[in-house]
Amino acid sequence: MRGSIYEKALTFKAGEDLTAKRFYFMKISAEDTVVTNDTANGFVPGVLQNNVEENSEARIRISGTSKLVAGTAVAVGNYIASNASCKGVPVTPAANGSTNLHFIKGIALSAAAAVDETIEILLTEILAAS
Repeated sequence: MRGSIYEKALTFKAGEDLTAKRFYFMKISAEDTVVTNDTANGFVPGVLQNNVEENSEARIRISGTSKLVAGTAVAVGNYIASNASCKGVPVTPAANGSTNLHFIKGIALSAAAAVDETIEILLTEILAAS
């Protein structure tokens, strides 16, 4: 994985057992608390960087690069959003006028041939219609 001085992480309290969720998208569930994301294309602040038990410190990468578990096949350069299983999936923004919005959280820097492979993404913040 590439390293950079621009990589930033925030610490939140784990609102559930996240011991098997390293490199999954998280969502904010309460003040200073994160849980696994269960909303397809929903807003996610970033990717969990450590396996943690409930009420422990969860490190969420919010900028730079991160590993991420893929929810399907992914090609290099795909825009990445979260599916309802907190895994990264490719999305394609559409022409203006669409009302179906995606919170794109990254750009794939590596590829996955199948679900549950780990890819690397460049974290970003894009709201796009599709």
